[in-house]
Amino acid sequence: MKISIWDLDYYFAEDKTNLINPDAQKISSYHKQCGDQVNFVQTPYDINRPYDIYYIIKENAATPNPPIEFLVNPKVRWCGAAYSMKRNWKMPDAMLACRPDYLLYPNRETRLERAEHIRLIGNSNNLLPITQDWSNTFKDKYIIVDDKQLWYCSEEVIIQALSRIAHIKNVSFAEPVWIEKIRTNPKIQEAFFKLQLSTRSSVSWNRIKLEEAAATMEWLKLFAEHFPKCPMKPLPVQYAKKPWHDADEARHGWELLKDLIKDAKHQQIDLRIIAPRHREDTPFFFLPELVCNWCELNFKLSWLEYLSIRFKVDKNYMSGSTEWNKPDKWHPLFRDAIRQTYEDKEFLLLKWGHEKISELEIPWNLWKETFKLGL
Repeated sequence: MKISIWDLDYYFAEDKTNLINPDAQKISSYHKQCGDQVNFVQTPYDINRPYDIYYIIKENAATPNPPIEFLVNPKVRWCGAAYSMKRNWKMPDAMLACRPDYLLYPNRETRLERAEHIRLIGNSNNLLPITQDWSNTFKDKYIIVDDKQLWYCSEEVIIQALSRIAHIKNVSFAEPVWIEKIRTNPKIQEAFFKLQLSTRSSVSWNRIKLEEAAATMEWLKLFAEHFPKCPMKPLPVQYAKKPWHDADEARHGWELLKDLIKDAKHQQIDLRIIAPRHREDTPFFFLPELVCNWCELNFKLSWLEYLSIRFKVDKNYMSGSTEWNKPDKWHPLFRDAIRQTYEDKEFLLLKWGHEKISELEIPWNLWKETFKLGL
């Protein structure tokens, strides 16, 4: 058969470095091993070459789409996150188990471009019975596990999958690791700690609930003991399932959030606070909104430094189109909570670890003018 593979993200990108798509490589590898002729689209001339099956891959929604005639072509198989609603096929287990075709893309110079992408889980959420050997390919490879369903499988399947790669060096995960599944299951944790994680790529975590954060940060100490040289990405914490609609609930949530941040800073754990959708429907979103931005921009600044810089640079920062997002209508809870942070010196002045800024650095005039302290 004649096979065409069109990786739209790669085709339309100006900088094509490290834009390797492992699905495209596995599709190509499978068909070449079946004796098929593979056409990888790199130029306009390649687009309309004869084909029996046409794979179109797109992960980034902002990438342009192919010509409209492809949208109604039954020979097209749609791949990638951007086409999740259009996808009309699933990659068969035999294709998932193939080792990548390293000759598909013209760029093969960096470690990431010649990384071995491993799939351990088949379409039925069971362990693939066999995968192709990759040990005779490039040396000094990244071994990237890019199963999206791994952590949704049963305990038995997860342990079997982790055990299969325990002897491999430089293992990393393309998808976030489900930290709660490991922390709360001793058998999965034992299998996970036997891995040889890469020290050249950071482990990312799935988001956790606010009430689980304290126990999770304690577990991260255990992770650091087992993998002292393995970097970690910030821990994402969902501070609420839905926007706060009640003042008492908001005050309680804000106190929990403050305690979590102080604890994380003392332990030197980087956080990313995740806000719920539709949070602007209530007047209680101001502080969590500021905290989300603080974590994203520079969590190692003290709360005082962040607020002072933020409002000094943009005095109209809180102005906006929503009813509550106007300086003259700031809800009393917001002002009260800001005043509480002024009272809570530990939260106000703490930078990172146990380092604090001096109270002498507090810009009293700015704070009195902006937050009406003392009124």
